[in-house]
Amino acid sequence: MPAREWGVRLRENRFFGNVFIRSLGAFMLLCSVFSISQQYAIVTTSADDSAGLRGIRSVDTANAMILVGQNARMAEEMADEFTSQSEAGSETWAASEVSAANSQATSGPGEHPTVTTDAPTLAPTAKPTPAPTPKPTPPPTPKPTPTPTPAPTSKPDEAPKKPKRIPEPRQAVKKGTKGVLMCMHDGILELGISLIRELRCLGNKEAIEVHHCHDLTRSSVDLLYGLDDNIQVVDLCERFVAHKVLSSDMAKSFQSYWIKPLAVHYTSFEELIFLDADAVLLKDPAVLRSNEGYKKNGTLFFYDRVISSNQYFNKRKTNAKGELEGPTYLHQWLKNFDYKRFGLKREEPSPALKKSFAYRGKTAHEQDSSMLVINKSKAGKAMNVLWYLITEHRFVYEFSWGDKEAFWLSYEFSHTPYFFSPYGASVVSATPNKDMERHPDTLCGSLAHFDPTLDASAPPELLYVNGRSLVDPVPFRLNKLKLLQPNLVFDMLPTHVTPRQERRAPSGKPEWPE
Repeated sequence: MPAREWGVRLRENRFFGNVFIRSLGAFMLLCSVFSISQQYAIVTTSADDSAGLRGIRSVDTANAMILVGQNARMAEEMADEFTSQSEAGSETWAASEVSAANSQATSGPGEHPTVTTDAPTLAPTAKPTPAPTPKPTPPPTPKPTPTPTPAPTSKPDEAPKKPKRIPEPRQAVKKGTKGVLMCMHDGILELGISLIRELRCLGNKEAIEVHHCHDLTRSSVDLLYGLDDNIQVVDLCERFVAHKVLSSDMAKSFQSYWIKPLAVHYTSFEELIFLDADAVLLKDPAVLRSNEGYKKNGTLFFYDRVISSNQYFNKRKTNAKGELEGPTYLHQWLKNFDYKRFGLKREEPSPALKKSFAYRGKTAHEQDSSMLVINKSKAGKAMNVLWYLITEHRFVYEFSWGDKEAFWLSYEFSHTPYFFSPYGASVVSATPNKDMERHPDTLCGSLAHFDPTLDASAPPELLYVNGRSLVDPVPFRLNKLKLLQPNLVFDMLPTHVTPRQERRAPSGKPEWPE
């Protein structure tokens, strides 16, 4: 069978469920934003509400309410059925998976993010066998315990030993090239493939580079090449190890979120758009290159949730009384950064940084790196600083949850202009978590971002949603998807999204003046 025909058949069988749910998710969001459907509403801000609470504008019909009630009862009956059939107990939707504190993925920054599509198979119950009579054994000879490798320090006031400097490879940027950049591993291959098909359906015809670090099998690579004629799959770690840029041990450390900035540094695209595999697009991201902020500065970044915690770049010392004191790690870092290494002089922080919540110590999460739009011809020395952050400084201090803060910090430290969307992060509802029933003024689902137009009078237009809740919204595994009625899956998709608004303090807290 020809490779292309084999690839097409395998895609249709293996990824039908994933693409079906992704399509439903995109359709539902379009209904929410443009008010096409009368069964969905948008969370809006009431200008007359002195308490600052948000109201709900709903145009549900009586028939829709009846249908929703029927669907909810059917969902409960099916959940009970799953519970009775499962020997180990039912699988439930964990509220922590939609917690506002976990904005990127369910795995930690040092782990490789994965998407599980199959439930573990329980081993058959074996008949009990009598335990053998234990034989007396001499006590084992104690072995010397090896000294563990020290982890990166989390105390900003300490001066840990600097890791070995890794020479930066030459960047070969091809003038005039534009393309889409992704990073994948076998655990999220389904998401990545459906995203590629989604891009093509939205009219994007640009070249696509898929980067990985020893974690795509040969069959996965063949599947990607059979999907589209304009795709290149790159094993970054294999290339860097072969050219003796990275050691094998160092390369393994990029089997994580940190593969993303490594790919951004490596790619030859002059104008790149990086996308996480779980991004659900509502328009072709190539239109963002016409944004005035991007054309002027060469970047377009998006904000993360506002989470005020004493960690990462927002870390401060704790005195004997348990009180926070002194400057944040970011302020110390700006003062002590080795600017001379890059041929730079220490300067005042940029106006953009001084206005940011990060600089004012109001958040430990500044950037959402699920989408990046970068013109490398305008990056100055930002790529040089980025190489330093991902190969050295991240082993000295954990300044970020994963990779996401490395991008804007590279531009700030290199004195290179950068541009953030004028709007803060929005959030979709977590329907299985019953957001609209339990706390309709606060949604706890995945991040969403509106088109970052500089024209505030332009109607809000949802750009994309970052998160698994749209492509895997059900509180059970995809191998049980065939047991569900289509309307039940449809009813579990997010139905609401918070409005487009400037970045602000979290609900219940006073606004922070600039």
